[in-house]
Amino acid sequence: DVTTAQRIIAFDHANSEGVCSHWYARTPRITILQPKHARAVLHASTYRVHPPLMKHHMRQFFGERNFAFMNGKEWKFYRSAVHKAFNPAALEAAQHCIEKVAC
Repeated sequence: DVTTAQRIIAFDHANSEGVCSHWYARTPRITILQPKHARAVLHASTYRVHPPLMKHHMRQFFGERNFAFMNGKEWKFYRSAVHKAFNPAALEAAQHCIEKVAC
């Protein structure tokens, strides 16, 4: 089971900082579990290279133009707009509306 194997690699073999490096399909990977590490990675660069198989599935699900495939200034622009909508204060202010729609 792929999901179980990924969980074992990501969680069970992570070091005390929540980081695990491994190989996946001849490609080196790093799994991070701490939000502070994810933030550092995402802020380090706006350029992303996606594996072809991931691109294929993401395009089928989200379409050709989507946030997941943006790079550079375009990605940075949309990320800042989305970030403002999903910060804790904005989510707390919208909680009543979210609960109304969810019911």
